[in-house]
Amino acid sequence: MNDSNDSDKLKTQPCPACGSVMRYEKRDNVIEYQGHLRAIETLGWWCQGCGEAILSGDSLLAYERELNALRDEVNNKSKP
Repeated sequence: MNDSNDSDKLKTQPCPACGSVMRYEKRDNVIEYQGHLRAIETLGWWCQGCGEAILSGDSLLAYERELNALRDEVNNKSKP
């Protein structure tokens, strides 16, 4: 039994959108809100084929916090 091969299998799954391989890894991700962008590093399942991502747990919460912060910044700038 090859331990490295087993650990690689634990970090892959099929993509629900296109069936390609998804890998569990950290990636640079760009959040966009009304044309404003913010780059963050996100840990999650990333599809090698279509680019779909699945986030959960702390990674999803961190993404939501960053999106909410960006939204608040953009909305507060537009107030008179």
